[in-house]
Amino acid sequence: MASLLDEIQGVRNILANPLPNAPTPEDISDALQEVYQYANNRTNNTGNAWQIGTLNITTVAETYVYQIETQYDDFYKALSVVTVPETATDPEYPLEFVEVEHIPEEWSWITSNGGRLYYSDHSVQYIAFYRKMGTAGETIWVEMRPVPDRVETYKITYQVGDFWNRVANTDYGMPHREHRFHLRRLAAQTLLPKCKWNFGDNNQMKSEIRETLDRAIAMGAPAFEDHISSLDQANVIELELFGDRYGI
Repeated sequence: MASLLDEIQGVRNILANPLPNAPTPEDISDALQEVYQYANNRTNNTGNAWQIGTLNITTVAETYVYQIETQYDDFYKALSVVTVPETATDPEYPLEFVEVEHIPEEWSWITSNGGRLYYSDHSVQYIAFYRKMGTAGETIWVEMRPVPDRVETYKITYQVGDFWNRVANTDYGMPHREHRFHLRRLAAQTLLPKCKWNFGDNNQMKSEIRETLDRAIAMGAPAFEDHISSLDQANVIELELFGDRYGI
């Protein structure tokens, strides 16, 4: 498992081990963050769930708006929300996603049965996610309908967005390990103007390393692009199980 320190040393090796402060470890970390976040954003925007996380949200009676907070502030978008049953033998039931501006009102039939269409003890049937800007920056909120009438727990599965807080605060392994050498070279390319060595001619060293990097990046780029393409399932919209459709 490659850690951030492994990646930093890998970039230094590609750059022929320049002076410790040219570039600094912070410079290398910033460059790695840029290229890895770019790769993460591209995979998140394909048809595959990539780097997912889960969290539970517990409702309070008569409260239908909640702020979503995660340990590493890494929430990108919700993939699914299901009920957390009170016993291990009860099934999980999915909630239906809606846009906040189109969230349905609690018309009479939904109010009367509390949203329990699946014979679940949970009252919520619809859920909407949205973002707000404020003094604390961007925050993520959720609205539920019908309004919960008691303490209930729901599990949210979400895509991880800004994952760098995990890298900085834990021994979290870096993603895209099959393509780590390509990503290291991209980071090294952006750092080359900052490099200095205590041997040879600096300009000559930069020129030689730049030529080597250009060839290596051109060699690794097709495999990385094929990787991105393989994740994009544009024609897959929804899969409905046969048993669910016919009640088997």
